[in-house]
Amino acid sequence: MIPRPEDNLLGKLAVAFGFVTPGQLEECVRAQSEIEAPPLLGTLLLERGYIERDELRDLIEFQKEKLSSADTRRVQRENDRMFGYLAIQLGLVTATEIRAAVEEQVFLGKRGLRFRLGEILVKRGALKAEKVDEILRRQQRYLVICPSCDRRHVAFDREPGETFACACGRALQAPE
Repeated sequence: MIPRPEDNLLGKLAVAFGFVTPGQLEECVRAQSEIEAPPLLGTLLLERGYIERDELRDLIEFQKEKLSSADTRRVQRENDRMFGYLAIQLGLVTATEIRAAVEEQVFLGKRGLRFRLGEILVKRGALKAEKVDEILRRQQRYLVICPSCDRRHVAFDREPGETFACACGRALQAPE
């Protein structure tokens, strides 16, 4: 049995908060892999007396916050990629300017500073603020989200009304 990603995060958090030792966590993960229908990691930690119920509740709440912020960052990265693509297609910036802005975005992100791609392009003088607004309006118009898997698609280069397939197999239609 492959450990669930959320179990992996919960286990890492339990060790980081000092609720369990790495050895206790490893014991429970090993036990999960040996059980045909294994309980959740938190349940095992609780049943073995390694954590208290309120500690498990705190871990789950913190885990939800972490996963939610990770989802938000993923969507922002996807939106920034689409923003950069549209800016290049519209001839407003070059691919070199986008690459430089993305490098700056990564550099700042590693220091805990979060800036959108458009903000960085404006700060660098590569793009005017009103052009950012124009790209964002177009971005919404060309964005197609699959209702089956929530994958985002850029329909910028598709004909209005054109049908295309999502990676999950669902048929989607470019905006009119």
